[in-house]
Amino acid sequence: MRAQPTVKLIALLLAVLFAVPCFTGCSDAAMEIGDQEVSYDLLRYFTMNYRNDLGYTAEEYAADPAKGEELQALVHQQLREVMTYRALMEEFDLELTDEEKESVQTSLEELKADYADTASYEAALAEAYLTEVVYKELLKMQLYAQKVYDYLTSARHNLIPFDDATVDADIAAGNFFSAEYLYIYYVEADKDEKVAFADTLYKELQAGASMRELDDRYAAEYGLAMDYVELGAFTYTQQTEEFEKLILSLEEGECAAPVVRGDGILIARRKALSMDFVNENYDDVVQSYKEREFAYYIRDYGEKMEIAYQGDYKDLKLWEME
Repeated sequence: MRAQPTVKLIALLLAVLFAVPCFTGCSDAAMEIGDQEVSYDLLRYFTMNYRNDLGYTAEEYAADPAKGEELQALVHQQLREVMTYRALMEEFDLELTDEEKESVQTSLEELKADYADTASYEAALAEAYLTEVVYKELLKMQLYAQKVYDYLTSARHNLIPFDDATVDADIAAGNFFSAEYLYIYYVEADKDEKVAFADTLYKELQAGASMRELDDRYAAEYGLAMDYVELGAFTYTQQTEEFEKLILSLEEGECAAPVVRGDGILIARRKALSMDFVNENYDDVVQSYKEREFAYYIRDYGEKMEIAYQGDYKDLKLWEME
């Protein structure tokens, strides 16, 4: 359930949902965030991917304004994050090296090589709501994010302190958690069977069985159709928002009822945080702390950047974009 960016293939770009400011070759500017222009192509890329993810129909958007507001909030949040990386690159006077710039072009050429001809390549970009310019700048944006992270967390600049005393106080304040979960995958043909199986597992857990025990018991029958994952220590922003909310709604030792998701059924339990685990994996805990504080820094910076739609796009309804 960990939230993490991916970087290379078109199929993975649908999950990444990074985007870029307007550069030469983009379509006309649809909005400004802070003092940076956002192209229509970029806005469309975000919007279409989030629309697919939300899954609402045009009729549902038209009937319920809250659904359009949900879509807009997601798009605006991601745009602010992206523009924050660019703004901080400028503020901290950071630049990509020649080698990093070359890596962007190399990645593009590698992507092209995956397709038999130009038409297939362009069709793949279009299917992912991308243009080549947006794709290249997306790759740059990932490099920007890493550079900004390195700058903020460097001991020299100390903008995100992470000394042992600070991290220890954060752990003592209850900002780290532990959990475990079973995930049962399904396809439509066996969904009902897998949902029933998940209900059986949940009843056994309620009766005192351990998740690891159940995973071992049913491994031969279900194999790759079921995963068991133990999360020794994690903090806010480290997992998906859905999973984080679920775990934090539980008491230590409590198991949540099965949750049916798009490709499987989740059964999660919140565990007591083991200080032995924390001490044995302290470097990983510090890394989690740094990643969380970085996410907060980027969020807070981005929230200060105002969004203004431009020209013909001032009355644009995102759910109507094609």
